[in-house]
Amino acid sequence: MDWYFDLADASNAETWRQMRARKVRARPCGLALGATTARHAATQMLTLAALQWVARERPDRLDAFVTAVLDAVAAGRDVYDPQALCDLGGAAGLDRLGADAAAETEVFAHLAQWRALGGPELPCLVRADGHVLLGRNPPEHVAQFAA
Repeated sequence: MDWYFDLADASNAETWRQMRARKVRARPCGLALGATTARHAATQMLTLAALQWVARERPDRLDAFVTAVLDAVAAGRDVYDPQALCDLGGAAGLDRLGADAAAETEVFAHLAQWRALGGPELPCLVRADGHVLLGRNPPEHVAQFAA
């Protein structure tokens, strides 16, 4: 079952728990972040790319990752920030989040927009071996994308 969900609606956390309790095999196919600012719009692709990558590359961790994201929303924590995504991935047992080449291009376009809007530097996003990595990375990796 494909599931479209809105991260701005905290009630989705309970819906997700109920679906898992009934052993419904579901995978998120899209999301809306209720982007109220340009900065939110600039980062929503990061969240979607992360979900898509987990669904494709680590389906065994998808339930845990979606649960971590929705629990964070229900608790009022930020899921728009790339560092927050990194932390949620870690909580779900992932050491790497990435995106395929097509999504990667879009992710970095949004990252450039984030920086143009005055967003903080992001020592958590690097590209290596064809993947977007979300994690705390050495400055020399981050420097590859400073330009």
